[in-house]
Amino acid sequence: MAKKPRKNVKGDGEDQISSLPDDVLIKILCLVPTEQALTTSFLSTRWKSLWTFLPELDLDYISFCKSFNIKYLDQIRKRFHGFLEFAGYVLTHHQLEHLHRLRIAFDITHATRKKYGVKNNYAPEVCRLVRFAMGRNCSTLDLQLSDPRKVCDPTYHGMYNMPPCKSFPHQSVTHLSLTNCKLTVSKYRNFLSVKIVKLTTVELRKDSVYDLVSKCPCLEELHVIHCKFPSSSFELSCPESSLRCLVLKSRHDEDFSHVSVNIPTLWRFKYKGASCCPSINNAENLIEAEIKLDSYRRTELKCLDNLLKDLRNVQVLILCFRCYKKVLPVTTGTNSGTSLLPQLCNLKNLSITVSLVGNELLSLMCLLRNSPYLETLFVDLHEYDDSLRYQCTENIISSVCNEDEVTIPEPHFLPSDCIVHLTKIEINNFQGLKGEMEFVKVMLQSSLSLKEIVICISSRYEYLKESLGEDHDEVLQKKKYAAVESLLACTCVSPDARILIK
Repeated sequence: MAKKPRKNVKGDGEDQISSLPDDVLIKILCLVPTEQALTTSFLSTRWKSLWTFLPELDLDYISFCKSFNIKYLDQIRKRFHGFLEFAGYVLTHHQLEHLHRLRIAFDITHATRKKYGVKNNYAPEVCRLVRFAMGRNCSTLDLQLSDPRKVCDPTYHGMYNMPPCKSFPHQSVTHLSLTNCKLTVSKYRNFLSVKIVKLTTVELRKDSVYDLVSKCPCLEELHVIHCKFPSSSFELSCPESSLRCLVLKSRHDEDFSHVSVNIPTLWRFKYKGASCCPSINNAENLIEAEIKLDSYRRTELKCLDNLLKDLRNVQVLILCFRCYKKVLPVTTGTNSGTSLLPQLCNLKNLSITVSLVGNELLSLMCLLRNSPYLETLFVDLHEYDDSLRYQCTENIISSVCNEDEVTIPEPHFLPSDCIVHLTKIEINNFQGLKGEMEFVKVMLQSSLSLKEIVICISSRYEYLKESLGEDHDEVLQKKKYAAVESLLACTCVSPDARILIK
């Protein structure tokens, strides 16, 4: 039986996509990985050179291997060599004069180590590729020379020493991001147009951070994350700089012994370390500050009093300490609850990680007392979660079912005019312990302008259920329902206040 001829539906035999304007097709190609966009050049003459005008190039080693299904160990040499050839081909044949963004991501250790019996000798190719990228005319340059899985747990072995390049960074570069390399800023003199610099697991030579801040007239934002310094002391004093944002996170295996920052133009500062409390001088213009100290080493923390004096003008403050009773000074005796902390008269938004039991509750109240214009408050009780890792099941059940000891604030502790501007409160990981409940009651009875209080209790009990198992589900449910009933029974001094329980 003869086959019937196929009927052509109107428009079915015509490539309607190819008839679109070039700028539209290029926008479509921007939605797929660069290596897939390049393969469209084999579709037809119409598509042959469209990829060469892409405004963004993302040359990612992992994405390259997935796209071409290269995954076996005996192909490790083939896939890395293929990626280098692919990246070189793309950069050489790309025709757009000015790139918006160029990202190259691959593990540099493949070029220098011996693995699976294969000796890699790609150092010259890697050097040429990196140099070509360093001098490329683009706005955003991102060189990620490590496996992304190693960024959070760096070993600092096999770091790539950035090669000399007269045109690095290109004068068109405004955003520069480097990962897993050695950098000596004094070797390069073309940082005049750079506005944002992000350094992750970078080994910095002496004075490299100072050179960046002092010699980059346009630098506005600097991120230094898990970087390696020649000294454990971090001091950055650049009164003449125009830097506005500084993000500083210490390495996971080595904390700073001393941190001092003196940049008068700074308006945003983020710091994360183990136990060293930073010192911020000339911070009159500082508006946002985020200070997180892990303090797993149980070392004595520096008193927070000096830090809050530095932050006296901030409007947004995020604090995360392991033990506030060591860092928030509070007097005792007849004037119990009188804070020794400085006044934070400009503070409007406060986010704090704390446990609302014992002296922790009193310390938080002191901070609120000294923040008379506070508008929003976020309290994270996440500290409890970390403590469960080291407790047996019996101790966890005891902490859930038994009443905790708490120092109940005196009636005059929060005068009626100290939190009159507070409109929103959010408490995360709420369990319903006595200290937590007393805190909620005091805040509801003191916040005259409160509009909303959000209490997240489900996440806490889901975590407890996961830790204890299904056998204790009934006990947890009873405790949770009792906590919810107690919250709904609370009275509010503000007629417009809503209690939302999640």
